[in-house]
Amino acid sequence: MPSEHQFILRTADGAEHGPVDQRTLETWAKSGRITRECEVRNALIHRWSPATDVAFLKPIIEAREAAEDTGPSKLDIIKQKLTKSGVADMRLPGLAAGQRVMFTPGTVPLRILAGLIDLAIVLAYGAVIYGLAGAVVRSELFSPAEAFEIGFGVFYAGVLLFFAWTIGFHAQTPGQRFWGLMVVRKEGEQVFLGRAFVLALGTCLLGWTSPFVVFVLPPRRGIAELISGTRVVRTRVMHDGG
Repeated sequence: MPSEHQFILRTADGAEHGPVDQRTLETWAKSGRITRECEVRNALIHRWSPATDVAFLKPIIEAREAAEDTGPSKLDIIKQKLTKSGVADMRLPGLAAGQRVMFTPGTVPLRILAGLIDLAIVLAYGAVIYGLAGAVVRSELFSPAEAFEIGFGVFYAGVLLFFAWTIGFHAQTPGQRFWGLMVVRKEGEQVFLGRAFVLALGTCLLGWTSPFVVFVLPPRRGIAELISGTRVVRTRVMHDGG
């Protein structure tokens, strides 16, 4: 049974975590959070020791390193090819509240499913706009041609605002949020309103080409993403527990 002693972990960047018990340290070591560059000390003793000098951590760290040296298994390679993630897995600073986010390139099926949800929202908005336009025509305030032009302008402006606002302020559309996708800059940084507007404009004009383009272009990004310097990724928030 693990002892009831409490320990403090110091990572390579100098950050300290704890106090935590032995079981928690073992969990962190198995998840890769504790590496041989980390140091550990008893919460009551102010003397740091390398993580690999701690008896119950050394075998876990060495076993994990040995597994990493052998490379991915055949099953992992198949999974990588299916998800289009490969070696592009990255652990970068999160976009909000100090969270850390692990993300991989968004797969085409997920992007299509997210796009269908967003398309349903856009179509519902369009139905409302042209329902109002029809009421205006019946009231004889505008001719059918004038009502169509005004309705199209309001519809297009609303769609641009919808994509720019949701991406610029929330980093994801409702469809992307449902399927665990997020829009980030090419370097993994947050997308702000100006860049989000460029992406929204490109999406409205060329978004329908994305399912085809991502299969052809090596970066696995659509034309709108290339123009705006963004990419769609699948996200998972990394909690302190690993």
